[in-house]
Amino acid sequence: MPWVGRVAFLTIGSMLVTFVFEGGIGLNLSDEGFLWYGAQRVRLGEVPIRDFMSYDPGRYYLIALLMRLFGDLGLAPLRVAETLFQGLGIAAGLWVLCDRNTKPGWGYLTTATLCLSLWMHPRYKTIDLAISLLLILTFASWIRDRSSKKSLFTGIIVGLIFFFGRNHGLYGVIASVLICAWFALNFSRQASEVVWYNLLTTSILLPWSAGILIGLSPFLVLAIRYPGFSSELFQGVRQVFISGSTNLALPVPWPWRISIEHGITAETISEFALGGLFLMLVLFGIFAPISMFWLQHRDRKVAPSIVSASFLALPYAHYALSRADALHVSHGVLPGLMVLLVAVSKLRQIRSWYTWVLVIGVSAIICLPQHPFWMCRHHDECERVQVGAGEVEVPLRTKEHINLIRSLANRYAPNGESFIAAPYWPGAYSLLERKAPVWEIYAFAPRTPEFETNEIERIKQSKPEFAIICDLALDDKQELRFQSTHPVTFQFIRDHMTSGQPLDDPSLHLFVRKAKVTWNP
Repeated sequence: MPWVGRVAFLTIGSMLVTFVFEGGIGLNLSDEGFLWYGAQRVRLGEVPIRDFMSYDPGRYYLIALLMRLFGDLGLAPLRVAETLFQGLGIAAGLWVLCDRNTKPGWGYLTTATLCLSLWMHPRYKTIDLAISLLLILTFASWIRDRSSKKSLFTGIIVGLIFFFGRNHGLYGVIASVLICAWFALNFSRQASEVVWYNLLTTSILLPWSAGILIGLSPFLVLAIRYPGFSSELFQGVRQVFISGSTNLALPVPWPWRISIEHGITAETISEFALGGLFLMLVLFGIFAPISMFWLQHRDRKVAPSIVSASFLALPYAHYALSRADALHVSHGVLPGLMVLLVAVSKLRQIRSWYTWVLVIGVSAIICLPQHPFWMCRHHDECERVQVGAGEVEVPLRTKEHINLIRSLANRYAPNGESFIAAPYWPGAYSLLERKAPVWEIYAFAPRTPEFETNEIERIKQSKPEFAIICDLALDDKQELRFQSTHPVTFQFIRDHMTSGQPLDDPSLHLFVRKAKVTWNP
C-alpha cells in the first residue's frame, strides 16, 4: 500500500497547519466550554452523565488522559485533543479514497485533504466528524470482506462508537441493517433460500450482534463501578423520547426562502449555498440507498466506499436537520462529500479539475466563515487574553466576558467559592477551574419542577456567592429564556440573592448572595 505514507504525511500536515493557525484563536464559552468543563471534571475524578450534564463519556476520558499527560487543565490539552480528532477523521477519509483499485496521486489526495479540512468545524465537534468518517471506512471494509471476523469487528466498532456518541451508534446500527439487507439481496441471487439465510445469520448477523455487545462493554463497566450512572443514562434517553428531539430545532433554510430584496451580497450567496446543501442532503439521503438496492438487484458493481457512504447518508442528514444551521450541516454533508470525492477520481483530468473548483469553492463559502482564523481576520475584531498558562486571541465580546467572570470571582468568590453561570456558560467554570453548583451546566431546554427542585438542593449544598444569568432569548424565542425554561430555579435565585450592579452587557444580570442567607439544605 504505497499510499499509506502519503495519507500519513497529509494527515499530520493538516493537523500541524490547523494547530499553528487556529490553536491559539477563539474560545466558545458555551459549546466548547461544555466539552472543556466535562474533561476537567473527569480528570478530577467525576463521572460524565452521572455527576454533570455531558456528551457520552468516551471523548472526555480521552481528553482527560491528555490533561494528565500535560499536567494541565487548561485549553492546551483540549486543543491538542480536538486536533488529534481532526487528524483521525482526515486519515479515515483519505483511507476511504485510497480504494484498492486506484492509485491516487499527490494532487488528488492533497486537494481531498484541503476539502475535508474545510469541513472540520466546529473544532469542539471534530470527534463527531471523525466518527462519521470512521463509520464510512469501517462499513466499506465490511462490504469488501463479509467474513464472520470482519462482521464481528464491525459490530465492535459500532458498539464502541455508542460510548462516544449514542446518536452515532444509532446511525451505525441503522446503516448496518441496510447493509445486511443489501447483503441478503446479493446472497439470494447466488444460493437457495436456506443457504443464503444461513450465510446471512451465521457469518454476518450473529458475529455483528456479538460485536455490538462487546463494544458496549464500557457502559457496563461504568454502570458497575459507579452507582447512579445507569439511572442517569436511562433518564437521559427518556428525556430525548419525551422531548421528541436531540436538539433545539431551527427552520431549514431552503433556497426558496432566501430573500434577495436588498440585492445579492456575499451573505446571500452563502445562504443560497447553505440552503442548496440542505436540499441536496435530503435528496441524496433518500435516493442514494434506494439506488444502491436497485444496482444490487441489477447485479451492477459499485465501489464499497460509495455503498457505505450511501447507507449512512440519511441518518446523518437527520443529524444536520436536527438543528439546521452552518455549524450542524458539516455532520450531515460528509457521506455525500465522500461519494463525490470518490466519483471525482473516476473523471477525466479536465473534468475533475472543474469539479474540484466547484466542490472546494462551495465548501469555502460555507465553511470558512465558521473557522476561528477567518472569523478573527475578516469578521470579528479580536484581541489576546490570558487563559490558563497561555494567551488566546478571541473576539472583543468574548474577552469582555472572560474579564467580567474573573472580576466577579475576585470580588465575590476570591477563595474558590462556588458561583452560578447560567444558562449557557459552562466555560465560566472551566476558566476558573471550579465545580458547577448544578448538574445541568447547559440549561437550554425546559425542565420539570421536580428536576428543578433537585437542582436547587445541589445549589444549597454548594453555597454559591453570586450568580450571573444570561437573559437572552435563544433563537429569538421568548419561551427559551432562562426564567421561562427554569422558573423555579430563577425564582429561588431571586429569593436568596439580591440584584448586583448593572453590567455593561444588558443581556447579563448579576445576583449576589444576601448576607443573611445561610444556604441550609
